[in-house]
Amino acid sequence: MRFSTLFSGSSGNAIYIESDESSILVDAGLSGVRIQTALETIGRSASQLDAILVTHEHRDHICGVGVLSRRFDIPVLATKDTWTAMKSTVGKITDKNKICLGPGERKAVQDIGIDFFATSHDAVDPCGYVFSHGHERMGLLTDTGCLHEHMDEALTGCQCLVLEANHDMEMLINGPYPWHLKQRIRGNRGHLSNDAAGEALSRFVTADTCRVVLAHLSAENNLPELAMAAAVGIMEQLGRRSVSVSVAPRYQPLPLAAVGEE
Repeated sequence: MRFSTLFSGSSGNAIYIESDESSILVDAGLSGVRIQTALETIGRSASQLDAILVTHEHRDHICGVGVLSRRFDIPVLATKDTWTAMKSTVGKITDKNKICLGPGERKAVQDIGIDFFATSHDAVDPCGYVFSHGHERMGLLTDTGCLHEHMDEALTGCQCLVLEANHDMEMLINGPYPWHLKQRIRGNRGHLSNDAAGEALSRFVTADTCRVVLAHLSAENNLPELAMAAAVGIMEQLGRRSVSVSVAPRYQPLPLAAVGEE
């Protein structure tokens, strides 16, 4: 498998994942045109997409879902409650392209297996995903305020992890946001801090892990170098200095990268 974070952050999120047979978009939090352009930047086309997966109904994850589905006849996968919550934003989607994810259910898009798990966020039914292809596994965990044991089961040992590192706690507390918003972000249904992302890595990373991408960084309450320092420090403690650690750019695609080592 190969992947690219097309956009990452509260201004919009989208992640592209592919195999030789499948092309998947996780979230579409910017306009259809901007996502089409981002895909073209990495040499891909929205017309090739086999599915769009949705993590939750917040606008920075879904505002382009409907137009892409209608324009290119793309199936959309989301939980039942997320479908209800995002109906007014995504607009009309044909019945054949409206696919509900059920509890404990495993899906496949061509040759890529898809498992999902609950996250802890202020949305109706937010989830993260694990993608599998042969022996490769890629985990995606963003938009969660805390970690749960079922995340360990889902994400431990993935070769690649796309993991939220939203804020530096000191920057958040001393920053410009109103107190109620600070409380929301740092709460159990908000976002992971750099330190919490480090804790997640200490739980999920094994000898099989070769790539970590830090995602959904706050523009106001974090810096890439702070998020990197926290993650790299954990890798050093774990004796996993060979693991590639990078930050997902906010406004442009990360070049296509292999999920596993090549």
